[in-house]
Amino acid sequence: MQAFVTFALEDSARCLLLFQPPIPGFEPSTESYVHAQDVLGRAVAVLRAAGVADPGDVDCFVAMVAGLIDAQMSNDPGGDRWIRHLDGLTDLYLDDANRRRPHQ
Repeated sequence: MQAFVTFALEDSARCLLLFQPPIPGFEPSTESYVHAQDVLGRAVAVLRAAGVADPGDVDCFVAMVAGLIDAQMSNDPGGDRWIRHLDGLTDLYLDDANRRRPHQ
C-alpha cells in the first residue's frame, strides 16, 4: 500500500484523473478500466493473504486508503501528516477484520 499511496501522491493531477470523476458522466473504456481492476485485484490478493476476504471489509480498506490520500492531497500536499499513519491504520484494520472473522 505504501507504493500505491506514493504513486498516487507523486502527481496530484494524475491522481485526480485516476481516482476522482473529473468529468461528470465520463466512463472509462473497457481497455483502460482493466488496469484499475488489476490494481484492485492485487490489493484484494494481499488482503486475502492477510486473512481478509469479505467484500465489505475490502471496500472499507479501499475507503480508508482513499481517505488518507484525499486528506493528504487536500491538507498537507508534499508532506506526510496523513499518510504517515498508513501502516498503523492498516494494522488496526487487519486486527479488527481478523477479530471479527469467524474462526474455525
